[in-house]
Amino acid sequence: MRNIFSIIALVIFVSSTTQAFSCGDRFVDFAKDQIIIHITKEPNAADTVEGIHYYWIDWGGLPESIVITQASLNCLKDHGVMESFKLGNNIIWRKAR
Repeated sequence: MRNIFSIIALVIFVSSTTQAFSCGDRFVDFAKDQIIIHITKEPNAADTVEGIHYYWIDWGGLPESIVITQASLNCLKDHGVMESFKLGNNIIWRKAR
């Protein structure tokens, strides 16, 4: 039972944290720009949010919160730039087709 409450708390935290960043936020805009640069160079690239966060975005030092990357991907999806699909237990992101 304790594990269920932990999972519920984590889901609520991630959901509420993602909403804290809007498409116009400077960190989100930076990540969006980095993602667009990557898919322009590698149009067939596809990865999880974690892979995109650590390998597609040049944070110039320590990376920002992964929540920023997720918010950026959601904004790009809303604008038809990126799409996501489920592969096994993972959500994969790629340039919209």
